[in-house]
Amino acid sequence: MRIGNRLFPYPTLNNEPSLSEYEATSEFRLCFDDDEDGQLPRTKDGQILKNAFFHLTDSGLISLYEQGLVECGLIIESSASTYRVMKKLTRDPKDYFLKYKDLKGTVSVSAYLYATEEINEYSNPSFQEAYKPYKFNIEKYDILAIDDGFRFQVNIDPTLDNKVASIFTIVPRFTNDKQMSYTYTQNNITIELPQDYYARYDNIKGKADFNNMMFAMIAIPALSGALADMKTYISQGETLDDLTDNYRWLRSVCTSFNRVNGRNLTDDDMEDIDPMVLAQSVLNDATCNGIEEISEHLLRGVDREEEEDEDDE
Repeated sequence: MRIGNRLFPYPTLNNEPSLSEYEATSEFRLCFDDDEDGQLPRTKDGQILKNAFFHLTDSGLISLYEQGLVECGLIIESSASTYRVMKKLTRDPKDYFLKYKDLKGTVSVSAYLYATEEINEYSNPSFQEAYKPYKFNIEKYDILAIDDGFRFQVNIDPTLDNKVASIFTIVPRFTNDKQMSYTYTQNNITIELPQDYYARYDNIKGKADFNNMMFAMIAIPALSGALADMKTYISQGETLDDLTDNYRWLRSVCTSFNRVNGRNLTDDDMEDIDPMVLAQSVLNDATCNGIEEISEHLLRGVDREEEEDEDDE
């Protein structure tokens, strides 16, 4: 939710100075820690709004907050996934986890100070001069202070979100059979789909609800097969260092394993871990995430049908 330049029938304190109707000495803003790149810290399952709290310097609003007449809401919204939640934000730092499974496309994070009950004849010495003579009746849930926060993008397509996915090239094969095949070279893994099915894949891959499932069906079997060969080579005496020198795509697998597990992939891991399990791990658990996406898509369809049936009654 973003307030923007929306007008209210009473003065509001806005983090954007040009929109604020309070004096410049009054401040309200959402605060949090970012990483060294100026981004939200990430895990494989989401991003972290770390040490988040609201900063407020206006004595009148602070008094209302301390009396319990106003609270601060942290709004996390992703319109593409129809996800919207409000969490209570305080002046004490706290971590908030933003799960990728809830989010798609543009995600907005904002904070607002709102009334928890009616406040009659509200005035504030920090109002800009034009509002100082007046008193205002504030209704429950009216917004008194605004920080429209920030936006970021969540791309649930592992081919874009996960660096290891860049090792795949998906191409059509001019044949009438129904079998997918793959080959790997020094640089990448090439997946071939029969031409008719490649065309269907090409049409579906842009549909956000099916990205993980499509990727799981195609990439995980191919990668697990290639990793099974790597496992065989190691059992025959080669080392992971030797293999990553020979197969650049395997370096990306190792990098992703380190990101997910917080440690380096070893020769023993390659021998002990089932290649199918390893493939799922480094590809963002695309199989189960895909099943979840399809399930949510179908449930949304059922909900819409029920709403339409209710409207027809």
